Amino acid sequence: MPTPKIYTLFVGIDAYLPPISKLNGCIKDIDRLTTYLRTSVEQAEQLYLLTLRNEEATYQGIIQGFRQHLCQATQDDIVWFHFSGHGTESYTAPEFKNSIEPNGKDQNLVCYRAAGSSVTQLLADKELGILLHEVATASGTGQAPHMVVSLDCCHSGSGTRFDEWEANAIQPRTITQRHYPAYEQAVASGDARSLESYLDGYFQQNPLVIPLAEHILLSACTSIQTAGDSVRGGIFTRGLLEVLESAQGPLNYSDLFLRTRATVQALQEDQLPQFETIGGFDPYRQFLSGT
Repeated sequence: MPTPKIYTLFVGIDAYLPPISKLNGCIKDIDRLTTYLRTSVEQAEQLYLLTLRNEEATYQGIIQGFRQHLCQATQDDIVWFHFSGHGTESYTAPEFKNSIEPNGKDQNLVCYRAAGSSVTQLLADKELGILLHEVATASGTGQAPHMVVSLDCCHSGSGTRFDEWEANAIQPRTITQRHYPAYEQAVASGDARSLESYLDGYFQQNPLVIPLAEHILLSACTSIQTAGDSVRGGIFTRGLLEVLESAQGPLNYSDLFLRTRATVQALQEDQLPQFETIGGFDPYRQFLSGT
């Protein structure tokens, strides 16, 4: 069996432009993740690392990272996508409101957008699902790479502080994009997203169903909580790395999640990381190796 290659796309954005608040720890997150891999993987030739920092991490830049970099992975390889930055909710397209999104909301990663740019800076959950499906099917063999997704951002909720950090050191990784109190008002004003704007008009040519790709999702908090950011990095990414770096031998995903959640809650009680297995992913496989 060939030695698997590890393809990563690590995205970190601190330098958001007004009116979006800047963050402090996202670049530190992806630098620490990169260092962890370089020190823990014995064969450097296994690593195919791509990091997008600040102005590199535009909507199109992240899409290209999936299509040009992660899509090189075969069924024998490993894929890891990590995002550290703001997350938000916004009003979905009317077609989704009437089908798969009865609450009328998209969950989004907030990309970098240059001053004066008209390109969207919101990468919706539906678009991320399409991109993961493209990675899973790119080899044409019918077998997907071993795929891991970790998101250190949030969509709503309120942030808290804890004693280890200096006062005002923690801020939420979330912004508000919904400017109208009701979905109908947003549609009437043009604030809701249009169907053709999702990833090159994908849903104009395909059914209104998010394509499925087998992967595991490790996220920083629940949908009603805020992911904490600090000058030392994200609370979730810090907890994840502390568990990985202190592990005595391989960890399966179930153990990794339970230990990460305990570590995060010791740092910030009101932040509860989440763990989802998508498409039949086995949580008792070992982290990254997939065995």
